[in-house]
Amino acid sequence: MSRILIIISTLLFMFNSTMNAQGTTAIYGFVVEKDSTAMTGVRGIPFCTVKYCDINDHNVVEYMGVTDLRGFYNLGENIPIKNYHVVIETPGYDTISKDMGNFPTQELLTLHFEMTRSGSVPVAARQCYSLPDLKIQKKQKLSEAVTLIPGITVDEYGNMLTEEGDSVKILLGGQNVPFTDLAQFDEIPTSYVSHFEYYDITDFNTVYSGIVNIVLTTGQNTELTEKPFVTDMFDL
Repeated sequence: MSRILIIISTLLFMFNSTMNAQGTTAIYGFVVEKDSTAMTGVRGIPFCTVKYCDINDHNVVEYMGVTDLRGFYNLGENIPIKNYHVVIETPGYDTISKDMGNFPTQELLTLHFEMTRSGSVPVAARQCYSLPDLKIQKKQKLSEAVTLIPGITVDEYGNMLTEEGDSVKILLGGQNVPFTDLAQFDEIPTSYVSHFEYYDITDFNTVYSGIVNIVLTTGQNTELTEKPFVTDMFDL
């Protein structure tokens, strides 16, 4: 097993082992395009806003996230197992707005959704930066390297922001990762990085204005090749 897989597996284990609160779970899943198949090409939908809202007052957002380049979202850990009103939205697709609940009591809860295309789907502007472009040394810490991307700053709490102060999300190999502390990325050697991608998702998402994707040289980037099972069994 490669070193980077060991690092990611260790971080995932640490993430899962913290979920001990009674009556809570970790919620994650895929958002995919309806009618896409393994034959025609499964389309996971990136940059969707995923909101789990109060079941009675839909304006109260309790948990919120964004899908990665595969269409995968991860709302985090220790989420109370109860009824929610789920809203998923992104340009070019009909918004999902539904009540869900009666979830089983388990540490990990996988909830997938299908979205129906309603019009043209915009393409997020992307900029690529190699390590030489940013004058990054291979021995430099990864948490320092990402701050050299033009237009990116880090506040006193370690949050990545645009120069305008809007939130920026970071992906590893196109995927959501179960940690937000920028310093945790220092476990990954900068020499494993092929280049950085910056996506401007201002028009896509209500949570983040930009996404930094760390593209790896070790072939760890994956694609969604099989359509996940989408269920309505928890609809209220």
